Amino acid sequence: MRGTGMISDRCQGEKCNELEEEDEDTVTSDCIFMPHNCKINAQNDNIISSDYAEVRVLLNKYYEISARKYGTFHDYDSKKVNKDLKGIPADDGTEASINRKEGIVGDLFENDILLTLPQVKALLNEDAKSRNNRQAIRGKQYEWAQMPISYYFGSFQVNWQNIIRAALRHIEMETCVRFRENGGNPNHIYFVRASGCWSNVGKIGGRQLISIGYGCEAMGIVAHEVLHSLGLWHEQSRSDRDSNIRINHINIYPGTQGNFEKRTTLNTDNMKLPYDFGSLMHYGSKAFTINFNRRTIETRDNRYQHTIGQREALSFKDAKMINLRYCNDTCKHQLKCYNGGYANPNNCQQCKCPSGLSGVDCLSVEKSRTPNCGGELWANNTYQTIANTDLHGDIHCVWRIRSQTRVYLYIDELHLPCKETCTSYLELKFKKNMVPAGSRHCCTPANAWIASEKDTIIVIYYASAFADAFHNQYQHGVDGVCGVHVQQLAGVVAKNVVFERATAEDNIARIFITFVRRQCSTFTWVGKMEAIGRSWIDEAAATDIITTELYVFQTDS
Repeated sequence: MRGTGMISDRCQGEKCNELEEEDEDTVTSDCIFMPHNCKINAQNDNIISSDYAEVRVLLNKYYEISARKYGTFHDYDSKKVNKDLKGIPADDGTEASINRKEGIVGDLFENDILLTLPQVKALLNEDAKSRNNRQAIRGKQYEWAQMPISYYFGSFQVNWQNIIRAALRHIEMETCVRFRENGGNPNHIYFVRASGCWSNVGKIGGRQLISIGYGCEAMGIVAHEVLHSLGLWHEQSRSDRDSNIRINHINIYPGTQGNFEKRTTLNTDNMKLPYDFGSLMHYGSKAFTINFNRRTIETRDNRYQHTIGQREALSFKDAKMINLRYCNDTCKHQLKCYNGGYANPNNCQQCKCPSGLSGVDCLSVEKSRTPNCGGELWANNTYQTIANTDLHGDIHCVWRIRSQTRVYLYIDELHLPCKETCTSYLELKFKKNMVPAGSRHCCTPANAWIASEKDTIIVIYYASAFADAFHNQYQHGVDGVCGVHVQQLAGVVAKNVVFERATAEDNIARIFITFVRRQCSTFTWVGKMEAIGRSWIDEAAATDIITTELYVFQTDS
């Protein structure tokens, strides 16, 4: 039987006193939380006991304090939050949408976290102090000291069990962490089919629940909840998040602003790793939105907007964080790894490399899983093209484009299923730091320039059988060149023009244009003047440019 209603109101009636095998799903779903007469809780030392009543009181207080900063002064009412957010029908593919539909999101912290009493007290203590940093929970008491980690199932449904096993195998392949079914350790994970998807953060001791309810049966969502239990918080709670994302508080459901706060270094550790838009632990763009047409999170670099919120697999940075936490002593001899790679705890003779890179030392391009695509490319003064016109079905291709200076890549065409979080995508890694995911593109219009920070751009094309095509042009940047080629629609006015002055580093000016159609001709550099050339940019576009020196382009034809 599927659990319904408020989390804290569950477990009513005599059936909660029984734990017969044939009713295990029902009892697990209805007796998860605080009531004393639940037999499942009587077997558990620290999970969800009478402390949860105090947790709810303190968490409500925390939400009220946070909401007041944004003009919401009424008491926090989790029942009203659950009811109102349940009425928003859209699905972003994350645990947040599932918990919203189940009517439990108002009873949890940050969508899917079940806090312990010490954790919620620390949360209130942080609120009274400065907020700095947050990623992995600090403290050896929250780490799983004994490997393998024992786990048990609270449901006999085979398909449900197999999805969980697949997620655990995925984590094992990426890290040194190991799991053992029915392992016998008193400190263990107990997977239940309750309402929604949720977990504690870090090891709390005794039987520790992870709920994989109806709708949560996806490998990435299961892995997300298990990473919580291993000690990871959400990515957007980091101290440096404001340099990477913008929180639109006006779009957040009133009273739930506390789910977007940052934490302190007293209880958490970023392990000196960069912010990762592609993390499995990142919120989707519409978490806690009051209207699913509005984003609560926007990336400051809009090229990463469709990267956040993925629930496919651990990112390279996710795995590295777990390995730094649990596997530092696995490889006695540390290899020399480049580009953010590190000794692979599952094969100490090999570096574990960021996506797009491979080899013993992470200096080679990753091998494509699809035949006859990918490899090494060199940019020069002429336009060169990469495309997937001859590729069909499930595709994975990786190219590394290098030059003597910088690489300029232009996305000419892109025909992929457009989703808020791309699932089929063209990923571009153009930053100096190769550890985080690149910008993922799946929506049109695609036309845009990408400039590498150094001498390399890695292009990863990942698509399902339902995806179509992409088309890129690239060339290298040359010192002393006054401009670069841009593409403009034949006979169609461009819009949303953004002007960037040349930098001292490369002396190259760039113009980024969003187009309205695809058929293109080429414009080349002719000079600079104090007034914009109206022949190919309309007045509305010209008003977006604020500078006394304007670069003007004219058609080759």
